Amino acid sequence: MLSCNKIKHLLKIESLEADCIMLNLEDGVAKEDKPFALVLCAIFLSRIKKSDKKLVVRVNALNEGGYEEITYLNQFMPDAVRVPKIRDASEVKKVLALLNEETELHLSIETLESWHNLATLKIHKRVSTFYLGILDLFADMKLSQSLIKRDNPTMLYVLSHF
Repeated sequence: MLSCNKIKHLLKIESLEADCIMLNLEDGVAKEDKPFALVLCAIFLSRIKKSDKKLVVRVNALNEGGYEEITYLNQFMPDAVRVPKIRDASEVKKVLALLNEETELHLSIETLESWHNLATLKIHKRVSTFYLGILDLFADMKLSQSLIKRDNPTMLYVLSHF
């Protein structure tokens, strides 16, 4: 995961030994740096003509600029876009309508709504990956972070359901 507002991070893309690089526009970027990070992300995506790594852009929540970021980034063709705090299939449909046909959609399960709707979110073959954002999910469920332990029954239930 590389913060897109840090040029020194982005310069490492080609030299990193990884199957997948997450270009982060969300949590790793301060609010005032987000416009700069978006432009830097686009510049670096346009520089990389062919990569042996999957390049995934982690945009902001849809209601916090995510739709606009996806629309802007389409022209730079990331391999996938990761959307945080997704809620339901209607949001997934809206994002798929914005994305280029070749771009995968990755979803972060971080809200109570997405948790309840998990089985209905894979509405297209381009929805290829789900991430469990356990800290945000527990916060949204009003559960204590202290429950996040391997041997906790609540945690085991969450993991088995996911």
